[in-house]
Amino acid sequence: MLVRLRAAAAAGEVADRVETHLVNLDGDWPAVIPASIDLAWAALSLHHVTRPVQVLRQVFEVLRPGGVLIVIEPSGATTYEPADLGTGSRDLGERLAGGLPAPGYQLAAEWMTALEAAGFSLIKRLEISFNASANTIDGARYLELQMTHNRAILVDDLCADDLAAIDAAISELAAGTFELGFTSSRDVWTAVRPASVEPILPDKRSVDQLVTTSTNSNEKETTQ
Repeated sequence: MLVRLRAAAAAGEVADRVETHLVNLDGDWPAVIPASIDLAWAALSLHHVTRPVQVLRQVFEVLRPGGVLIVIEPSGATTYEPADLGTGSRDLGERLAGGLPAPGYQLAAEWMTALEAAGFSLIKRLEISFNASANTIDGARYLELQMTHNRAILVDDLCADDLAAIDAAISELAAGTFELGFTSSRDVWTAVRPASVEPILPDKRSVDQLVTTSTNSNEKETTQ
């Protein structure tokens, strides 16, 4: 991903203005990031970190006053077409997508509480639809990687027949011989670090508990 970013920056003749860093978001990543950045972009990453509230606070600190944070996260609704992933196993796609919250994979979180607690203002939310198709090379590669990743998460929760069917679908995607469509809703959050007023942060433990409670509630609604 960083290689593609650097290539895009070079193609846009802005490589001298783009600096990339490979960091662990659960670690002290602000120590290697330049201070006073203009824009932070977190696409499908917050649900992977151990303490998302802490990460948002760290982002707040590295942004310049007036700097903007963009957060893109799944909002829960995911469908495959065909629903059996072309395997003949009825509703396999639904089990693949619907089983993710069970092992703790954070979906459909409500991020307003955490963003406000971190000190952000002018917070807005927009729901969009993301579509991928195996009819394109990039789409097939994305679906192959996504399905492989989800299979690893659910390896202890799916039956042997489902796992074998998913393996067959992954093999066909890799071979470029599979027609599969994927649709997932996304929440896009924009938030701004105020230009002058610094936040008075509430107790960290209570905020984490609020976000976790909200997330669990949304997950239950999504999987019903």
